[in-house]
Amino acid sequence: MRPIIIFCLSLSMLAVASCTKGIKSTISGDYMIIGQAGGFVGPAATSKYYLINNGQLKEDTTVLNTQPPADITGFHFTFTLPASKYDRVKSLLTSVPSELLSRNGEHIGRLFPDAGYTDVRTSINGKTYRWYFEGDQSINSTVVQQFYDSVQVIFQ
Repeated sequence: MRPIIIFCLSLSMLAVASCTKGIKSTISGDYMIIGQAGGFVGPAATSKYYLINNGQLKEDTTVLNTQPPADITGFHFTFTLPASKYDRVKSLLTSVPSELLSRNGEHIGRLFPDAGYTDVRTSINGKTYRWYFEGDQSINSTVVQQFYDSVQVIFQ
C-alpha cells in the first residue's frame, strides 16, 4: 500500500510541475511601436515613434502636432534605421511581461506631468495592446521595471 501512495504522490507532483512550465512570464509580439508623448519638457516634446517589425527598426516620419495616431495606420514608418540600432532593441518583441496583458490601455507608474509618458503598443497574435508608461516605475514589479528600462534604449 505504501508504494502505491508514494507513486501517486510522485505522479501528482510531476503533474503540478508540468503545468507550471506552460506558464510564460513573457509573451512574443507581432510588432511593437514605441514613442514618447505628452509633457512640456525634455524629449517627450520632440520624440519620434519607432516600429520594430520584420527584423527592422523604422522611424516614423509623421509630423505630430497633436495627439499621436490612434493606430498603426496613422503613422508613416518610412525611414529604416541601421541594423546596429535594431540589434539593441530586437529583444523587446519577445520580452513583453505577461502581467501587462491584463493592464491594456492603462497608465503604468507614477505621473510626472511635465515629462510626458512612453507610449508602447504591440500586437500579440493579432490583438493590439497599448500601455502608457509614466516616468516613475518604482511602484511596479521588477519585471515591468526591467521591460520599461529596456524600452528606453530606443531613445538613446
